[in-house]
Amino acid sequence: MSGLRWIAIAEALKGLFVLFGGLGLLEYLHLHLQHIGNILTANIGLNPEHHYSKALLQILWGVNNKTILLLAVGIVVYSVLRFAEAYGLWYERTWARWLGIISGGVYLPYEFYELFHRFSWIKMGITIVNIGVVIYLAMNRDRFSTKEEKNAYDIPK
Repeated sequence: MSGLRWIAIAEALKGLFVLFGGLGLLEYLHLHLQHIGNILTANIGLNPEHHYSKALLQILWGVNNKTILLLAVGIVVYSVLRFAEAYGLWYERTWARWLGIISGGVYLPYEFYELFHRFSWIKMGITIVNIGVVIYLAMNRDRFSTKEEKNAYDIPK
């Protein structure tokens, strides 16, 4: 199986993972999340006066149904983008390779920042894989063009 197919599978799995997580957010519609946060902090033994507990409760206080719906819509849009990229990579479309280069490259500055400030071997591994994917797509962006794509740009005589 080609490298593009492996990347396509990974992108499709990312899309599924994020989509299921986003759909799970819809379960929290019409619930008072601050109340849930209070119960959560009490049950796991966190001090509600601690800085992190206060920050969590403050974030939950600002979450309402509109915020949850907007977040869920954003997650669905992100998932559709991952699925489109997976489809394009599977069928070796040039636009999908460019999408992969751009979307993979966008995360690199954040990943470098995270590695510098909070190093872990897992983060290092993820960053190396992401760099490898971006380099692979960049170095092979024209080599994999399908015959149909190449002919689509030909001017008929």
